[in-house]
Amino acid sequence: MTFDPSDPRITAYVFGELSAEESVTFEQEMDELAELREAVESTRNVTEQLASELVGEGTPQLSDDRRAQVVQAQVEQANTEKSAVPPIVVGTSRWGWKTAVSFLTLTAAACLLIVTFVQHNKTSRMSGLADANSEDTTVSAGKVEMTDSTAVKEDSEIPESDEESTQVDKRVTSLASGPRPTAEGSPVVSGLSTPPLTTPRPIPAGGNAMYGRDSAIKAALGSVARKSRDGQFGLPNNANGQGEGEGPGMRGDQFDFIFENRFHRPLTSGKSTFSIDVDTASYSKVRMYLMQANSMPRPDAVRIEELVNYFAYAYDPPKGDTPFSSHLSVSDCPWQPTHRLVRVALQGRAIDDDRPASNLVFLIDVSGSMKSANKLSLLKAAMKMLAEQLGENDQVSMVVYAGAAGVVLPTTNGAETHEIVAALERLSAGGSTNGGQGIELAYQMALDSFIPGGVNRVLLCTDGDFNVGTTGTDQLVRLAAERAKNGVQLTVLGFGMGNHNDAMLEQISNRGNGNYAFIDTLNEARKVLVEQMHGTLVTIAKDVKIQVVFNPSTVTAYRLIGYENRVMRTEDFDDDNKDAGEIGAGHRVTALYEVIPTGAESPILSKLPEVDELKYQTRTATGTSDDLLTVYVRYKDPEAEKSKKLTFELHDEGQRFGDMDIDFRFASSVASFGMLLRGSEYAGDSSYDAVLEIASEASGPDKHGYRSEFLQMVEKAKELSDGQ
Repeated sequence: MTFDPSDPRITAYVFGELSAEESVTFEQEMDELAELREAVESTRNVTEQLASELVGEGTPQLSDDRRAQVVQAQVEQANTEKSAVPPIVVGTSRWGWKTAVSFLTLTAAACLLIVTFVQHNKTSRMSGLADANSEDTTVSAGKVEMTDSTAVKEDSEIPESDEESTQVDKRVTSLASGPRPTAEGSPVVSGLSTPPLTTPRPIPAGGNAMYGRDSAIKAALGSVARKSRDGQFGLPNNANGQGEGEGPGMRGDQFDFIFENRFHRPLTSGKSTFSIDVDTASYSKVRMYLMQANSMPRPDAVRIEELVNYFAYAYDPPKGDTPFSSHLSVSDCPWQPTHRLVRVALQGRAIDDDRPASNLVFLIDVSGSMKSANKLSLLKAAMKMLAEQLGENDQVSMVVYAGAAGVVLPTTNGAETHEIVAALERLSAGGSTNGGQGIELAYQMALDSFIPGGVNRVLLCTDGDFNVGTTGTDQLVRLAAERAKNGVQLTVLGFGMGNHNDAMLEQISNRGNGNYAFIDTLNEARKVLVEQMHGTLVTIAKDVKIQVVFNPSTVTAYRLIGYENRVMRTEDFDDDNKDAGEIGAGHRVTALYEVIPTGAESPILSKLPEVDELKYQTRTATGTSDDLLTVYVRYKDPEAEKSKKLTFELHDEGQRFGDMDIDFRFASSVASFGMLLRGSEYAGDSSYDAVLEIASEASGPDKHGYRSEFLQMVEKAKELSDGQ
């Protein structure tokens, strides 16, 4: 099977114009071709970014009548030219022509977007930036000011008078040609590239920055929004998809679309390859939806592997010099009794209190979108917790960004806790968000104070609502990937709901050799930055990949539960140039596979294409044995560029689910919960009651109460589900 970048089904799939049968066939092809998946995601990103930009009320727009005229003209032009378009381009199926019209419409929308951006940048004014030549620093209303007070200021974001506006524009112009800050200099605002910077564009009430609620825009973009699990277009106003009103996601929480992993036959796809993931952001985001917003999470907010890996499991630690140990086991599957459930787990080596010296740069978003109580206030409290854990072998600097990026704390010894906390206390929010400039400056600060052999890490704290400067996800991901090559790693801490860009933050952390957590409460901040501080900061292995080879003699079909955003091509496993995940000190990774054993009856098999075993079919190395599978692990030491390889085998001894250890059973209940939240077609006999029963019996020791909290989340989801 080869990849055709001009395949018209790519756009038709994004616009929801394929039939159910065509969609199934197309998704099976995406499972086999990484390039096809990437093309679909790229197309989806373009349409969603256009939808996002077109809903900003602060951007000058055409009237509804004029916009309708432009769209109608495009459609009429397309109708006129229809007969002249070769069938190979447009196609003759029921969706080919609609797709072509959609492309023309998107082109018109893009042109409108460019025109309005140019006009907007000419007329916008940046919220005030004070003179950079003063003494002490306060960051307030998206600017860096010099003051003798350490109190948080509540300045207005935009000057009221024309005179004030002129003064602000002069200050911005002056700063644009100024020198960039260094670790040695006094706190200053960094140089700006193109004055004046724009003010944040408000998102309309009832709008969704990702999908666009405005009726005229929906008409212009056509079927931009993807179809949800029930076949309806996914244009949720709030988290549970109910009409107008307040709720998370209403103003633009953004998540990557997830194509749920399907079953594969070992005879045609015998190897499953993925990058490990120790992130936990999805779990705490789901918790925030359920427990604080009283809403069901959107399906794409649920990354099942992050739910499973949120919890600590009692795996035996590694021995010798190997950075992690393996833990493989198998039993019958609780939601599909004729299937088997396989656990593939790694336990990372822990470190004692003799932690390597750390060079940390706090990169803090102080833009206007961070004003709410569950953002900047919670952020400051979280970073104070971390500051209190540091010592004389550590050093901290602090960079903030809003309309511009600036240094508010030069490199400071970690034992100077009061200095670090005082700098945090001076922060307040306002202005637009130039995240790209902040990332650049933070990495430069980290390099200026680089500790060879130590921990060199940027901690990005934000809601991800970047709207000035470098804003595209692809641009920011490339920026993080480039800076990671210099030995500086990344931790991303997400905050807030309503305009939280989870999709971008997850990708930045993945490519920046980092980890990603979402902070929704002080307890979560304590978990990530105090209890798991070593794992958050200290990397013990990088570019860790897992490849599972299934034995076609004992396995009819298999599927990986979760890790959809981490699936890799088979050939990527042996390619040391391919980026993968990192494991921190003491971290553990758990992956679950659902397996249909040879000879088992399963309703899934009727949905899989039949495979005729070829006369010269090549078996795997374990193909004639009774092994169930073989696990290969590749990893690099933190400072190395060449990988090492480990091998583990698993035999199925016929264990029953009720006889498995409590960690196995609890992890399975969490995975089952995730499938219910996602509306998975593979949920089988799963139910909230079944999840509660299994999780309650397998809770075991619960020192910090995380497992009992999980039970409360399941109860809440059951209540919300019953009420729908």
